[in-house]
Amino acid sequence: MNIDELLKSPPKVHNWTNDGQLTSSGLPEAVFRFMDKVLTPQTKSVETGAGISTVLFALKGCNHTCVNPDDEENQRLKEFCKENGVSTDNVTFVAKKSNDSWYELKDQAWDFVLVDGCHGFPTSIVDFYFLSLGLKINGYLIIDDTHIITCALLKDFLITESAWKLVEPFNSKTAIFQKVAEYDAANEWIRQPYVVTKTKELEDAKKPLSMDFASRAGQHALKMLNSLGLKIVTVQKLI
Repeated sequence: MNIDELLKSPPKVHNWTNDGQLTSSGLPEAVFRFMDKVLTPQTKSVETGAGISTVLFALKGCNHTCVNPDDEENQRLKEFCKENGVSTDNVTFVAKKSNDSWYELKDQAWDFVLVDGCHGFPTSIVDFYFLSLGLKINGYLIIDDTHIITCALLKDFLITESAWKLVEPFNSKTAIFQKVAEYDAANEWIRQPYVVTKTKELEDAKKPLSMDFASRAGQHALKMLNSLGLKIVTVQKLI
C-alpha cells in the first residue's frame, strides 16, 4: 500500500453515530502528502486520536505512539493494516484518554506530533503542553480542526511565538508548525506576545467610550442613514 492507495480507500473505523455505520475521517489531503514526504523509519511520532493518519505513520515505518481511548477503533485499524500488508510492529496503541497518558510519555523525545484527539477545553491545550516538552528542535507539530475555538486559540498563540514557525496553514482546518528553537512552555504571560496583546484588548474593551468618539460615531451613522434616503428625527437634549 502507498499513500495514493490509502487515500483512495481509507480505513472506516469511526462509529460516531452509534448506529453501526462506520465512517472514515482524517486530515486534508495536502497534509497527508506533506507527512508522506517528511516521515521516515527514523521518525519517532505520537498522535492523539486515530484514523488514516495512524495507518500512514505505520506505512512509513515510524516508531509511532497512538493515544486513543477507543480500543475498538484501534483494533479496526490493526485489522485494516493487516489486510493491506501494513506492519504495525512499530506502532504502540495506548487505549487511554490523553490526560491519563502524558505523565507516562512526557519524558520521551518526539520528531513529529499530531494533536487531533479531544478538542474540548482544556484537553487540546494540555495535549500540546505535554507533547511540546518532548518535541525536538526542527520537529513538526500538526494541529487539526483549527476551526474549533480551542484549536484556533492554540494556532493563533503559536504564530506569535518565536520558537515556532508556521510551515503551512493549508486551510482553515489544519496548521503545521516546526519547532525552530527551545521553547519554555511555562513562560510567564508578560513574555507571551499573544497573551499580552489579548489582555490589552480586553482592558481596552472595558473602557467607556469617550464622548467625542460617541458623538462622531453618531454623526457618521446619521450621515449613512441620510444617504439611504431615510428621514431621521433627532431629539435635542433639553437643558
